[in-house]
Amino acid sequence: MKVTPEILAAIDGAIEHYGNITQFAKHLGIAHSTILFWKNGKTGNISGQLWINKLRHELKPFMHGASDRSRFAVREDSMPYVSDQVRANQAPLATFSQIADFDPTIESPYTFASNLGGKSVVFAREVKPGYFALELDETAKCGDFPIGTLLLVASGEYARNGDTVVAKLRDSGEIVIRHFIREENLVKLAAVNGGGKTYEWDAKENSSCIVWMYPVVEINLDLAGYRWVKDRLIAK
Repeated sequence: MKVTPEILAAIDGAIEHYGNITQFAKHLGIAHSTILFWKNGKTGNISGQLWINKLRHELKPFMHGASDRSRFAVREDSMPYVSDQVRANQAPLATFSQIADFDPTIESPYTFASNLGGKSVVFAREVKPGYFALELDETAKCGDFPIGTLLLVASGEYARNGDTVVAKLRDSGEIVIRHFIREENLVKLAAVNGGGKTYEWDAKENSSCIVWMYPVVEINLDLAGYRWVKDRLIAK
């Protein structure tokens, strides 16, 4: 695959999305020097296997007119549809204990999760840019869901009234899963099953009760290992 100006522009877009060349190369599983050689013209072509298996899918969101299938010199049917779909539905994974160290003033949660070691989770819905996966571990204080529950979190998006959210509380540092409710200036984080603690505050008088909050757009539960007891999932 020839390195065209359009591909170089898409590479620049991907580098900006992932933070820098090193992080983009790490995500692709290639040496950062490979990307540098494309950018400085030292390498004028991309191997067919690298383009098909890794780069094409990553650059597609940054390609001008990417929906035009004829722009790709490699036939779309040269890569199985299932592989494309799975990659489109993958999100980098962080656990509750790991996300406790996330600082929104330094980086995005997507970048934070991507830098944890390369683990990812496949979800049913399309994973949009910036989304990340969050796993409940033994540090989670959320009785609504069992350990191992996987959340698809829409970082970079604002919660709407009635959304399920994951949030970090400022005073305790606790990370919770709650229903977001807003009634004029009154903001509530209500327990999902109705039996846990509800946090509420006046948005005008106290706007710093949470460090960060993002909508949860999908929840995966391993129901085979649990049973319902009084609206709670209990390990079998």
